[in-house]
Amino acid sequence: MIRTMMVVVAFGLLIAMPPGAPANDEPDSLVGCRFITIRPGKANGVGGRLRFKCQGTPDLPDEPGNDPQLEGGKLRVFDLGGNGGDDTYDLPAGNWTRIPQNTMSPLRGFRYRADVTPTLPCKSVIVRDNVVRATCKDQAMTLTPPFSGDAAIVLTVGTDSKRYCARLGGANPFNRRVFWARNSPPPTECSSPSGAFLEASPALF
Repeated sequence: MIRTMMVVVAFGLLIAMPPGAPANDEPDSLVGCRFITIRPGKANGVGGRLRFKCQGTPDLPDEPGNDPQLEGGKLRVFDLGGNGGDDTYDLPAGNWTRIPQNTMSPLRGFRYRADVTPTLPCKSVIVRDNVVRATCKDQAMTLTPPFSGDAAIVLTVGTDSKRYCARLGGANPFNRRVFWARNSPPPTECSSPSGAFLEASPALF
C-alpha cells in the first residue's frame, strides 16, 4: 500500500512539472544603475572594456541552494536595438567567494575575481546587498558602439536562475565609438523566454 501511494505521488509530481521546467527559480532583481561604459577593442583584438555599477537593495542568491561558488554564473550585455552586439561571459564557480568568507556570519554577497583570458574576460563581478557591479575587458568582448537601442544587463547566478537585470540608455547617452550612460531607474521587468525586455525586440533570450 505504501509503495502504491509513493508511485502515485511521484506520478503527480511529474505531471505538475513539465519536462524542461526550471526548479525553484528565484525572483528577478530589477536594479537601477549609476553608469555603464562600453569601449570596443582595437583592430588587433585587445583593449575592449566594459564597466557598470548598479545600486539599490538587490536580493541575494539563496544559500546554499544557489551558491555561485558551486554553480557559477553568466553575465550577458547586449544592445536592445541589435546593432551593437550581444555578449555572454562565463563566470566559473571556482572564481567566486562568499562575502564574508566566514560562513557563520550573515551573508552579505558574493565576489567573482579572475585573471582575464581570451575566453574569460571578466576580471571582477560583485553581487552584494547594496550593489551589483562588474569589470570585463579584452578579446572576448565583441560589443561595438554605437548602439541602436539601450544597453541591457542580465547577470545570472547559479542554476536556479537568480537574475539581476538593468537597462541603461534613455534619450541622451554618449553613443559614438564609446557607449556611456548613467543614472538609470530599475526596469519594470526582466527578460522572458518569448523575447520581451520592456519593448518589442528580437527574441534574444
